[in-house]
Amino acid sequence: MPISSPFQYSRIKGNQWVDYQFNIINHKTLDVWRKSSGKIMPLVDQFDLKGKFTFGDKLTMSYASFAPSNQKDKSPLIIWLHGGGEGGFDPTTALLGNKAANYASEAIQSVFDGAYILVPQSPTFWMQNSQGSYTTGKVNDIYNDALMALIKDFVQSNPKIDASRIYIGGCSNGGYMTLKLLLLHPDYFAAAYISSLAYQAEYISDEDMQKIKNIPIWFVHSKDDETTKPDQTVLPVYHRLMAAGAKNVHFSFYDHVNDITNLYGGKGYIYPGHWSWVYLHENLPRQDFNGSLVKVNGKPVTIMEWMSSQKTNSKK
Repeated sequence: MPISSPFQYSRIKGNQWVDYQFNIINHKTLDVWRKSSGKIMPLVDQFDLKGKFTFGDKLTMSYASFAPSNQKDKSPLIIWLHGGGEGGFDPTTALLGNKAANYASEAIQSVFDGAYILVPQSPTFWMQNSQGSYTTGKVNDIYNDALMALIKDFVQSNPKIDASRIYIGGCSNGGYMTLKLLLLHPDYFAAAYISSLAYQAEYISDEDMQKIKNIPIWFVHSKDDETTKPDQTVLPVYHRLMAAGAKNVHFSFYDHVNDITNLYGGKGYIYPGHWSWVYLHENLPRQDFNGSLVKVNGKPVTIMEWMSSQKTNSKK
């Protein structure tokens, strides 16, 4: 009997499991059940949730990972960086808070012919600075060095990962951190996919734009995003990249974020504009900023199909 979501978001605590209490009574036998036997999470159950990585003396991060069942000689790696409400030490939060677990679905796995998935989890939030508050790019965060070390360790520990096809993306806080890692390591990633970017464009120099202009990037954002306002974040970043000569940068810019299932709010229901990752995780973005279809070798593609075709020649 569905009562409500067992996984809910609050502005204070972020996404958390709700501790529902039940007493179930068999009226014929008077048997009573009151202990939970666990959670059934079809997509999440395919992930290894026990990943831990220690950086230095004090910092430990949890992570979830997935290995494709149809492994060939080499398979690509998809990295997802969660939003601001999914920090902590329970990787199911990072997988379910934005439905990143969907990258293990057959629909998306088939696009890559099987792909590894890595979902690191920040103990707090990716945009935390040394003072414990938010940075939007003006000062450094405290996690990017540890995160990059975690990624390199995971790649080294899984020799069947194709090091020329490492893809990184995230939403909001995770969008900030994705762009941060591109700026710091412009030759490492084959492509990036970023939703509701939280990095403030004013803190990215023209020199930085030159560093990343050749990285394949696909931005996803909604015009009515009041949390990561597009005219302060993604719009100037996109336009400056294009002005710098970027040839493989795309931007799906939605008017609103609609309930694509028609279940939660009914047909035509509009979510908060910040939730543009709804489109991303379902592999729906197809259109570029000017409304044209993004194409690879003359064929229209979705964001995941586009990403699967990207490759870098640099050595990891």
